[in-house]
Amino acid sequence: MFLPFFVVAVESIFERLDALDASAAEARATSILHGLGFTTQMQKMKTREFSGGWRMRVALARALFLPSVECLILDEPTNHLGTSRNLSWITSCADCGLLTRD
Repeated sequence: MFLPFFVVAVESIFERLDALDASAAEARATSILHGLGFTTQMQKMKTREFSGGWRMRVALARALFLPSVECLILDEPTNHLGTSRNLSWITSCADCGLLTRD
């Protein structure tokens, strides 16, 4: 009775994992965080341990991790990211359009 529902639910989970390329997720996350300036030790910290600026980088990393980012709209990103070099890295990482107001 519940078996068909269970099978559909499990198939749905596996489809989502495939879409995220789960086998490479940790390496991709590490690469994104490193590109945003996180050291290896910082990557092991809890989000609540970071200042506001670093939390903004965590939020940006979450957006960049998604497989279907088409456009990022950032308001004064160099306030949180430091330099415009980071902005060019973001666009190459996400392979998306970037609209900023600096």
